[in-house]
Amino acid sequence: MLVVAVLAPAVLAIGLLVAELTDYGVKGRGAFSIVLERQDDPQMMGPVLVPAPARPDRVYEGTVPAPRRATSDVGPMPLQAAPARQEVPRPARTASPAVQAECPDDWADTWLWELCQEDARQPA
Repeated sequence: MLVVAVLAPAVLAIGLLVAELTDYGVKGRGAFSIVLERQDDPQMMGPVLVPAPARPDRVYEGTVPAPRRATSDVGPMPLQAAPARQEVPRPARTASPAVQAECPDDWADTWLWELCQEDARQPA
C-alpha cells in the first residue's frame, strides 16, 4: 500500500512532464510535434461508376418469373359501413364462495403456506 502511495505522484509527474514537452493541447507547437499543411483543397467523394462484372454470380436455366402487376380494370373498393352489433347483456359476476385451501399444517408461517393460499384463490 505504501509503494502505491509513493509511486502515484511520480507517475502523475511523469505524465505532466511529457505533456509539457509535447505541448499537449496546443496545436502545431511542441518538442515532438510535426506540422503538415494541406497542399490542396479537400475533395468531396461522389458516386463512382463501376464496370459490370465479367460474369454474373448466378445463371438460371430458364426465365425467372417476375411479380405480376395489378391490372387497371380493378378499382378501389368502396367503403361500407360495418353492420351494427347487437350487444347481449352479460350476467353480473358474483363473488364465488371462499374455497379453503388444503395446505399441510406444517407449512404454516412459511412461504409455502402463502403460495398454497394464492393457488387456492386462482379460478380454475
